Amino acid sequence: MRWGTPQRPDCEGFLIAQFQQLNLSRMDFREVYAEFVDAAKLPDEIDMSIQIQQKIQNYYNTNGGT
Repeated sequence: MRWGTPQRPDCEGFLIAQFQQLNLSRMDFREVYAEFVDAAKLPDEIDMSIQIQQKIQNYYNTNGGT
C-alpha cells in the first residue's frame, strides 16, 4: 500500500479485502497495547477515597451540614 508523500499524503485506509490479507500475528502491537492499558487504568483506591472525603468535607463546610 502506498502512503503518498509528505506533500500529498494518501490517507485512504484499508478496504475490508485488504485488511483480511494482513497477517496480524506478524505485527508488533506493543506500543498500541501499552496505550490501551494506560488508558484503562483505574484510579488508586486510597487517592480516590481521600478525594471523596475532601469533597464531602467541602460540601459540609459550604452548606453548613444541612
